[in-house]
Parts: sequence; structure tokens; C-alpha cells
Amino acid sequence: MYKYVGVVILVGISFFACKKEKTNADPINTSAISCADVDSTFASGVRPIIAKSCAIAGCHKSPGRGGVILESYEQISTESQKSRFLIAIKRSGENGVSPMPPSNPLTAEEVKSISCWIDAGSLDN
Repeated sequence: MYKYVGVVILVGISFFACKKEKTNADPINTSAISCADVDSTFASGVRPIIAKSCAIAGCHKSPGRGGVILESYEQISTESQKSRFLIAIKRSGENGVSPMPPSNPLTAEEVKSISCWIDAGSLDN
């Protein structure tokens, strides 16, 4: 009897130990938000979003994870021109690009703000 209880407990533990962790990687849909509804300037819209969510210790503050530093206009503007930048913040998972930020996704409004800034030419405004 105790032998079977031990087996059941072992199987139960194995089942729960193999449970896939939620990664918070659901794609962010911004289609219902207009560029007129968000602040898409660099100084008051984009830079504060990047500063609080990306350019933090252990991520994209110098020395920068993966060689990507997002502290200055030049660095952010350069990275924003790469297709993987929007794929990462939109969390679409295209082309194997990891969702960013990994644990605390940007809001749809924050993603739209950055997207509109890029579409407008990534100006230093």
C-alpha cells in the first residue's frame, strides 16, 4: 500500500515540476490606439518609457545585455531602426526575437508611443 502511495506522490511531483512557466509573452495589440492618442515625442514620450523599462541595471544600461545599450538618443534611435526592436517590444515572437522587457511588458500605449515615434522618423524632439 505504502509503495503505491509513494509512486503516486512521485508522479504528482514530476507532473507539477514539468509545468511550463508563464512567460508573459502575449503579443501586444496596438491597433485600437491612434498616434494622436499618445505622446510620441522622444523627450517626454519615448525616453521615459525606455529609461524605466529598458535602460536599467542588468538590462540595457551600460554595459548592456546582448551588447545593446539604450541610454542616449543616439543609442535608442539606432536600435529602433532595427526590425527586431519593435518585434521585441510588441512581443510578437517573430523570427525568434525574445519579448522585451522579459518580465514586465510595456503597455499597449507605451508600445504605440514608441512605434509612432519610429514611424515619424525617430526625431530627437
